[in-house]
Amino acid sequence: MYDNISLFESAVGIVNALLKNRDMQADDIYKLDNTYGSKLYEAKHYKTLLKRSNESFDMQLYETQFEEKKRKKKKVKVEKSKTNDDIISLSPLTQYMKEEIYA
Repeated sequence: MYDNISLFESAVGIVNALLKNRDMQADDIYKLDNTYGSKLYEAKHYKTLLKRSNESFDMQLYETQFEEKKRKKKKVKVEKSKTNDDIISLSPLTQYMKEEIYA
């Protein structure tokens, strides 16, 4: 059903959404997680190219691409966390952890 999930928070959000019969919300979290994974892979790719490059033009290009992908990855993670917030806050595990922390 859902495979290759990049972030633990995504897995928790998907499970909680499915437990609450919110299939559309689980799909949205999964799509955002896939976008995050894609940007993470692209950032790693440009970082590898940057390390291998000897020419200054290539280095500048790869460094720019790396920084751009890293920025987009962070943006997607923030979007995903906003989507997860209401589901995770209602999670039984989260409620238990809050009770343990404040008890």
